[in-house]
Amino acid sequence: MLKLLLNAFSDVIRTVRVLFHEMMGAVFLAIGIMITVNGYKQLRRYFDFGEISYFTIISTFTFGVLMLGYGVHSFYQARKMK
Repeated sequence: MLKLLLNAFSDVIRTVRVLFHEMMGAVFLAIGIMITVNGYKQLRRYFDFGEISYFTIISTFTFGVLMLGYGVHSFYQARKMK
């Protein structure tokens, strides 16, 4: 019975998975862009006033690049499933 249902809804399940990967890719790209822009603002503040520590700058850029990478990877996974 379960095999019959999986065969009947296989296209629906695949479409939902592709849609999920595309939505998560868009969300993580947006988060990554916001974090990277914030890191750039912190870097400019550091060069102008010297207020921000190296740890804050490095961790912000690292986290932003990881979010951007996951967003791109998620779009790649959705493209590979089509």
